[in-house]
Amino acid sequence: MKEFLPPISRPVGMVCSGARRDGDAAEPPDGKTAYRVNAHTVLAATRSGERLLLHLADRVVAVPAAVTDLVADILARDRLTSGDLPDHRLGTRLVRRLEAEGVIEADPSSAR
Repeated sequence: MKEFLPPISRPVGMVCSGARRDGDAAEPPDGKTAYRVNAHTVLAATRSGERLLLHLADRVVAVPAAVTDLVADILARDRLTSGDLPDHRLGTRLVRRLEAEGVIEADPSSAR
């Protein structure tokens, strides 16, 4: 029988406080870094109370339900910068979280 590692959990409080884990983005987004959106990694998104649950292939990522519109905006794009988003402060946090989860990735070929 093949064993799989348990899903990675990243509490929203940790992400919003700026605390880092190994493998997290080394630098916070500066509003100019270009990202490629991997929307196909999000298989479904559902709301559960005050949380938006992003169902990835191997785990479920929970973010505050307040960012539902921002997540929809990001997933509808092919590329973006955190500066492209309407709420830059909240967008920067969300971009950092989505990068850590593999939903978006830095795109060095699209430097602006």
